[in-house]
Amino acid sequence: MSNGNSRVLVCGRKPLAESLRHRTSSVLEVLLARGLRIAPTLQALLEEAKRAGVVIREIERQELDVLAAGLNHQGVAAWIEQARPIDLERFLEGERDQTSPAVVVVLDQVTDPHNLGAILRVAEAVGARAAIVTADQSAPLSPAARRASAGASELLPVVAAGNLQRSLERLKDAGYWIVGTDVSPESQ
Repeated sequence: MSNGNSRVLVCGRKPLAESLRHRTSSVLEVLLARGLRIAPTLQALLEEAKRAGVVIREIERQELDVLAAGLNHQGVAAWIEQARPIDLERFLEGERDQTSPAVVVVLDQVTDPHNLGAILRVAEAVGARAAIVTADQSAPLSPAARRASAGASELLPVVAAGNLQRSLERLKDAGYWIVGTDVSPESQ
């Protein structure tokens, strides 16, 4: 089932639900805290995972706490195959057939994983088709970022840009309008 991608832990019910709905084949294993009271919504998720052939394993809550590294896991987590970021040309190729203009969120040096996740969540909610991040100067799409995204990281393609200026120029060449914000006091 591996295609060279690494696995990452997704913590919480909403991120698990989005992984099962939109990237079912990437869910490798669901971890459930032993003794957890199973609410109907969680039961539905577990049944969906079983139908997809995903292994469900009960583990001690303390073990899940260690794996989650301080994240609020709500008693459930999953190992998923982490998708590699796509490149800009691949994204633009997929956009050629779209009839409506796309919103793309470009993030420069967002190094806090919680901020990255929150921005992805908002971007997905407003209909963005992708997020572009700097390949070397951004927070990784870690379990903390995925948790903060509340599942949006499983829906929104992430494009890794080696050179942000060239990526913006390429977007402009492809017909995108570029609008920017800056939080520094000297910005205009």
